[in-house]
Amino acid sequence: MEKEIGEMGTGYDLVRFGAEDLPGTGSTLQLINAKNLKPAVFVSVPDVERARGLIKRTHFIHMPIWQPDVGLARLFKEHSAVMVIGVSDLLALPPAEMAKRLARTAHMAKMVLHFGGKVRLASMARNENERRNSLELMCLGERLGIDARIVDEGLRTPIE
Repeated sequence: MEKEIGEMGTGYDLVRFGAEDLPGTGSTLQLINAKNLKPAVFVSVPDVERARGLIKRTHFIHMPIWQPDVGLARLFKEHSAVMVIGVSDLLALPPAEMAKRLARTAHMAKMVLHFGGKVRLASMARNENERRNSLELMCLGERLGIDARIVDEGLRTPIE
């Protein structure tokens, strides 16, 4: 019998703090500290040019401010890389800035998916209070125009 969305087993979420220090919280998401991942697995870049340069050498690419770029969107498919959208990068902003960044991120995500690339949402929490569960990530994914099944599949995919 196929599992419904939200009834997943263990999934994987990226955070930016010592997740191993947390007591068991009953979450279905296994927390992985992005700072402990090798550059060949995960990299966070500040701009499109650096993302283009590193896309051949890393699997997961995170950018705090995604700028729509057709060339970069095509490269995600060509190099089997995954676009990582950090939820905490968006939700901590003032409303007007959040709206602009949500629109830009949604546009970039739609381009990556259109060209056959993969998109993954992660909480990218800086502390325990910024963590998101799988349902919250799926809801934000829908607001970005990403099907819940794509978000669910991304959460189930191991990071390492």
